[in-house]
Amino acid sequence: MNRRKTARVVLQRGYTIVEVLVVMTVTGVLFVSVAFLLNGRQGENETTQTARTMEAQIQSTVSDVASGDYPSGITCVPTGAGISITAPAHTAGANKGCIFLGKIINLHNKDFNVVTALGRQYAAGTTSVDVKNLTEAAPAVVNFPTAISTYSYTNEARILEAVSVVDATVSYRAIAFINELGGGVTALSTSSGSRGVELYGIAGSASTNSTAPGAILGGTPMVKIDGGVRLCFEGGNGAKFEVTVGADGDQTNTNVLIHKGVSDVCEDA
Repeated sequence: MNRRKTARVVLQRGYTIVEVLVVMTVTGVLFVSVAFLLNGRQGENETTQTARTMEAQIQSTVSDVASGDYPSGITCVPTGAGISITAPAHTAGANKGCIFLGKIINLHNKDFNVVTALGRQYAAGTTSVDVKNLTEAAPAVVNFPTAISTYSYTNEARILEAVSVVDATVSYRAIAFINELGGGVTALSTSSGSRGVELYGIAGSASTNSTAPGAILGGTPMVKIDGGVRLCFEGGNGAKFEVTVGADGDQTNTNVLIHKGVSDVCEDA
């Protein structure tokens, strides 16, 4: 009888305050752990999305260059040792003497813009001798708003640095994809037998680059990048990632490294 009475008292007593606090503490710890895990995965997904978007936009630019994406609505004519680009377009054939060289990606902290580079078709003082190098081509950018594409790094990402794969002390404020020139000794690609697209860099700091498209060349020569360039980024959640362009012997190849896979250069940027 006493045993039944004791059991009934325990059942009616319920939980003590200490027991309730223990349960709440354990539940709270589990909730925080799950929330932290989900937040980390969301951050990783955002970083991955940003990296892949950046890679796709670079590849799109390369495709435009390979297909000869000459801008419409302009007139380009050779003048002296350079060219003159004006708008609007004149009659068909008015751009004789100018060629589409390629596109330049102007890197900024929060976004980048893509502009078209045109140049002379023939060496200065001639009407039939193809230019052999960029100096003879005298590159100039088309800086009319309709010819400029601007892209924002998604999920609040920002670019930290753009550095040479071969020499991390060399940084760039812009990279350019330029068609091989018809008059040069390297006019044909050794792998395909056709003209290829080459990677160039414009030296400087990516984070302090001018936002004025017309200032991209700004007297700073484009230098051919043989070993590729690393574009170092940081996502909105602080995670690092990099997009490598022009490595592995292919100047238009891109490769993405995310999170712990990034190089020491980008990890320390």
